[in-house]
Amino acid sequence: MENIVVWQGISDKTLEVLKWHYVKNNIEVQSVINGNAEGISVLINYKAVINAAWEISYVEIRSVLGEKETFNTLKKEDGKWFKNNELSPEFSDCTDIDITLTPFTNSLPVNRLSLKMNEEKLINVVYVNIMEKEIAPAQQRYKKLSDTTYRFQTVPNDFEAIITFDDTGFVTDYPGLFQRAEIH
Repeated sequence: MENIVVWQGISDKTLEVLKWHYVKNNIEVQSVINGNAEGISVLINYKAVINAAWEISYVEIRSVLGEKETFNTLKKEDGKWFKNNELSPEFSDCTDIDITLTPFTNSLPVNRLSLKMNEEKLINVVYVNIMEKEIAPAQQRYKKLSDTTYRFQTVPNDFEAIITFDDTGFVTDYPGLFQRAEIH
């Protein structure tokens, strides 16, 4: 069965349509983001493969910013990260991935960590900044505030948000950035 989640970008005027389904022991994701970010027209397509523990094993990202197109792949195999098929030891401590312009990647640590109430965890992520065309390691912190609410912080703390998730761990409200859109 295919599931669909739709998010509307608030500060950036984007619309994301994400499809996901189970294939054997994995979750496969395909998503399209279209709109305007930072005054530039954007079209982003990404695909991801996630295991049953919500650990990412593969992602490919094709982005068109204005008239410039980029394509990147990230793969985690036997505990090692590969960027565009090149070994990337700078990501060796990273467990998750965070892609700008989508709230989906916040679902990865929320589902994977299974935090208890008021528990918090510092994680290392591969941070994919679509607009800056940069991919680098970063640290983030998640704290469970309720069954559906988490505090998200970048480390050092230059950004913080209280994010609301549904019972399957997908973002419903990311204040100022993303809002779940209803499909009719």
